[in-house]
Amino acid sequence: MSADRSHRLDDDSTPPAEPLSSVAGNQPFSMIVDQRDPKVVVLTVIGEIDMLTESPLDEHLGWLLSLQPERLIIDLSHVSFLGAGTLSVLINARRTSARQGTTLQLRVPDLPVPARALELTGLDCLLEIVPPATGSDETHSEGTTVSPPPESPLGVGPGQDEYVHLFPLHHRYAELAPDRAERHQVREALINGYLPLAEHIARRFTGRGEPLDDLIQVATVGLINAVDRFEPSRGSHFLSFAVPTITGELRRYFRDHGWSTRVPRRVKDLYLAVRSALVDLSQRLGRSPRPSEIADHLGIPTEKVIEALHAGEAYRSSSLDEMLSFGDTAATHQKVVGELDAEMWRIDDREALRPLLAELAPRERTILALRFFHELTQAQIAEQVGISQMHVSRVLRQTLAFLQSRMSESTTCIDH
Repeated sequence: MSADRSHRLDDDSTPPAEPLSSVAGNQPFSMIVDQRDPKVVVLTVIGEIDMLTESPLDEHLGWLLSLQPERLIIDLSHVSFLGAGTLSVLINARRTSARQGTTLQLRVPDLPVPARALELTGLDCLLEIVPPATGSDETHSEGTTVSPPPESPLGVGPGQDEYVHLFPLHHRYAELAPDRAERHQVREALINGYLPLAEHIARRFTGRGEPLDDLIQVATVGLINAVDRFEPSRGSHFLSFAVPTITGELRRYFRDHGWSTRVPRRVKDLYLAVRSALVDLSQRLGRSPRPSEIADHLGIPTEKVIEALHAGEAYRSSSLDEMLSFGDTAATHQKVVGELDAEMWRIDDREALRPLLAELAPRERTILALRFFHELTQAQIAEQVGISQMHVSRVLRQTLAFLQSRMSESTTCIDH
């Protein structure tokens, strides 16, 4: 029985005391990890994956990938609902597995709605799909529920053994008075010791348009807050407190500073709710929902949904130096963005001149057109019109003087 490394974690990460078969029907969300073969690890998810349960799934996938198995199978065949964040969790897991050389495989849900969600997002093409497990593959020894080692934090790449030497420092830090110089030294040792943890969590948020150095700095701020606020007397483990604290700091950073355009906090929160509802309704309806359907789902006016959708377009702007490809050629945004027309300042003059030209005699309009639009000389105009060059010069001079005086009168009237 000790050789069976299959274990189950419910959403509170506490292993059940009952056999696996007796617990499956009572929990809305649970996970089973099969590590009987260290090279092939199977994570079976049961129930609904929503905003409350996607975080444990993300953390458990991070922990399993940190073990660097040759193959990791995510079994979603027992999942009845996939939330919007689940798709991001799967994409991040795929990115991590590709980086470290682990083969990531997926068993698609049996129900049509979550299966359709994977199809709409293209994850069924990005991930390697494997057939559902047979009955013999899902059998476990009766009554065997072996939990993961308590010293292995979920979602943290390095194991807890790497931080064993820091555990006594937490108690020492809590015992020292704030004005003691030794307290500052212990605090600095704790922060420096847990920096790999902060960097590891920050790397999980890469690929969202923010530099990695900025994310590491934000994660370090979260780590400092966790060190200062942690109370070892409560009996909890520091990593179980630090991971959500650092993750929350990073998510607040994206919420408050990730937008390229300043958007009110109310609209930001509304956009997140609309985006989540958009994915959920797309799964249920099998198509993109209308703004009115999203409004009914959230219980808000349709105008608010439209406002949030417009605000979402301001989340990330494109740089003018970003390269664009046009077939075999490439150019930056700056080369293709329009600019002010150099002739725009002439619009007022042209509109003011248009009625004045209509007052001219036909021969005068013809002479003006030949001179200033066809760029003919006075001799050429005289030949076409059938008058002398001297007469052409006199008509041009009189016509231009008339137009100039009338334009001056119009300008004077407008000023007064």
